[in-house]
Amino acid sequence: DFNIPIPWDKIRGEKTILTARDCLARDYLRSGKSAEDIACLLGFSDASVFRKAFKKWTGMTPGEFRLASGTAA
Repeated sequence: DFNIPIPWDKIRGEKTILTARDCLARDYLRSGKSAEDIACLLGFSDASVFRKAFKKWTGMTPGEFRLASGTAA
């Protein structure tokens, strides 16, 4: 299940955390999880903050990423 807590306090370095969040976000989006669920799982305060961060990392919104990866609902 996707309720596995991520030990952010054990992950060292800002770049490592951003890379982990980016990779997990992409995997979660491909699996069909909502932006709200992903935001919660990755420790964002809400879905809008997650969406802005994802766009900064990838140049795409989560919805655009889903379309590009062929996983849009």
